[in-house]
Amino acid sequence: MDKLDEILEVYVDVEFQIIGGHNNAIVGVGERFGSEPFLIYDKDLILEEFIQRDKMTYDEALEYFSYNILGSYVGEHTPAFITMV
Repeated sequence: MDKLDEILEVYVDVEFQIIGGHNNAIVGVGERFGSEPFLIYDKDLILEEFIQRDKMTYDEALEYFSYNILGSYVGEHTPAFITMV
């Protein structure tokens, strides 16, 4: 069972926006006052997936992520991204 499956067992009535192919980068669920819950992804794990799976350079992966993922608003359940330091 991966992290997404665990989350979906707890948040049964939430329709999360899921970034296909990156379930391994889900680190949890974010909540804030006046907002629906949303998934939180580890940005570095997504970049690493692009580098390993798609053979992108770091700069290519960052550009693709910034434009196609970070730059996409898909409604109230739009995911958030964290950089672990």
